Amino acid sequence: MNNLQERLATDYYFLQAKGQTTKSRTSSILRLQCLLFPHLPTRFEALDLGAGKGGLVQVLTQLDYTQVKGIQQSPSKVTVALRHGCHGVFQSDSLTNLTQQPDASYDLITCFDVFEHLFISDRESWFCEIFRTLRPGGPLICHVPNGLNPFVGSVYLADLTYVLCPVSESIRVFCCASGFLWHCAFDNVGASRGVPGLLCIFSWQILRYIYATFTTLEAGVNAFCLPWSRTFLFSV
Repeated sequence: MNNLQERLATDYYFLQAKGQTTKSRTSSILRLQCLLFPHLPTRFEALDLGAGKGGLVQVLTQLDYTQVKGIQQSPSKVTVALRHGCHGVFQSDSLTNLTQQPDASYDLITCFDVFEHLFISDRESWFCEIFRTLRPGGPLICHVPNGLNPFVGSVYLADLTYVLCPVSESIRVFCCASGFLWHCAFDNVGASRGVPGLLCIFSWQILRYIYATFTTLEAGVNAFCLPWSRTFLFSV
C-alpha cells in the first residue's frame, strides 16, 4: 500500500474535515433507530463491520442487543467513536477479524458504507465469511449508494475510495450467488416523527413516484418496488 492509499484508509475522516456535533450525532442515531427497527431480528449478539464513528453500535445497544461489537480499520474514526462515549468500536481489519470468529457467532451483522469500497474478489471473501459467522436465520443488513437515483453522484463521486455504485438488482444477484436468501431492499429515508419529518416523508413519496413512473414507462418494467433514495439498504 502506498502512502496516499494508507492515508486515505486511516485518516479519511480527518482529511474530509467534517466534524460531528453531539446534536447531529443524536439526530443521526434516532433516524437510524426508526429506519432499522422493523428489520431487526432477535436481539442478542451483533457485529457491525466498518463501524465508522460508532453510531450504529450505539443504535443497536439502545435497541437492547445484549452484545454489540464494531470493527473499524481507520484509527481516526475509532478516536471519534471514543470521543462520543462509544467504547464498543475496535480498530482492526474487518475481514481479518471475521476470519478469526467461530462459525455461527452472531444473530445480526451490519455493514454500512463498506461494500462500495471493495473490488469483486474482496466482496466475495467478505460475503463468504459473513455467511459462515451468521447464525441460521440471522440477517445481514447493509447500506450502499444507489445507482438508480439520478443524484447519486453527490454520494458516489464525493468519496475517492468508492469502486462500486450498484442497483438493488445487481446486489440481489450477488447475494444469492453467495448463498444468501434475499429479503428486501428499501429506501434510506428515516425521519423524525414530528411535523418536519412527516413533511419530509410525504415529499419523498411524491418524488419517488415520479422517478418510478418515468422508469416504468421507459423500461416497461415495474419500478415502483425498487429503492430510489441516493443510498439504499438491503437485508438478506
